Amino acid sequence: MIKTFNVIKYVFGPLEVNSYLVGDPDSNSAFCIDPGGEPDLIIEDLEDKKWELKGILLTHAHFDHVVGAGPLKEKTDAPLYLHKKDVEIYRRAPDSMMRWLGVTMDYLPEIDYYLEENKELYLGNKALVVLHTPGHTPGSVCFYGGGCIFTGDLIFKGSVGRTDFPGGSTKDLIKSIIEKILPLPENVEIFPGHGEMTDLKTEIENNPFVKEFLKY
Repeated sequence: MIKTFNVIKYVFGPLEVNSYLVGDPDSNSAFCIDPGGEPDLIIEDLEDKKWELKGILLTHAHFDHVVGAGPLKEKTDAPLYLHKKDVEIYRRAPDSMMRWLGVTMDYLPEIDYYLEENKELYLGNKALVVLHTPGHTPGSVCFYGGGCIFTGDLIFKGSVGRTDFPGGSTKDLIKSIIEKILPLPENVEIFPGHGEMTDLKTEIENNPFVKEFLKY
């Protein structure tokens, strides 16, 4: 499978969240997925590539994945997308950040558009498709297209997301991986919310959680 998007990865904050700038050079447009901080770095790359930011896409609403959304939206006026089932977690993000890290969140913007299963988000004529994948949170989603999938905290290289936070569900996480991830082409590249990039074939063969799920 040929990757048709240009992907720039950032690692932000003490929880080392992965943020991604997903660009389409043909249309000079891009999405930012899970801005975890330092929006000026993202804007520098947008300007360097001459890409227009078409949207800020959130895989879920935990504070480490959304903390940069406000400043980035202020500077670019790009619309913000989130699944409706994560709205309450999103609203609590500043309090969660203070409780975990002892620091405040500068600005938490309103959500412009709610993500739904199979919604297509376009950069030029290329689309990322929304897959609703609850488990880590009720409104967790993945963005799939162009040979890539951005999985947030659903699945990582060698591991899977935690389900012990409020709204988490091990049963839902297993179902999401079995029904939404495992049927994809094995050579799809996985861009997770933390840690190294991987691919589905590697995870089917080596991820102990996925190997266990395959027994279901």
